[in-house]
Amino acid sequence: MWVKFLATQRRPPADDEVSVAIKAAGLNFRDVMLAISLLPVASLATSAFGRRLGMEAAGVVTAVGKDVKDIQVWL
Repeated sequence: MWVKFLATQRRPPADDEVSVAIKAAGLNFRDVMLAISLLPVASLATSAFGRRLGMEAAGVVTAVGKDVKDIQVWL
């Protein structure tokens, strides 16, 4: 597994989604174990992130869906 940056097109968030411009991201020990195939398969089944790296990020909210009421766009 290799980490690489991919250019993607930003899409508007769905009604219940928030769009965030990521300013910093982190890799934790779980990510390292996943990358070198040492993470037990059972832990992947219970994770919302599955086999994806990077559960940690910080950024600025750039858009919110129409049903999102408690988060605002940072101006």
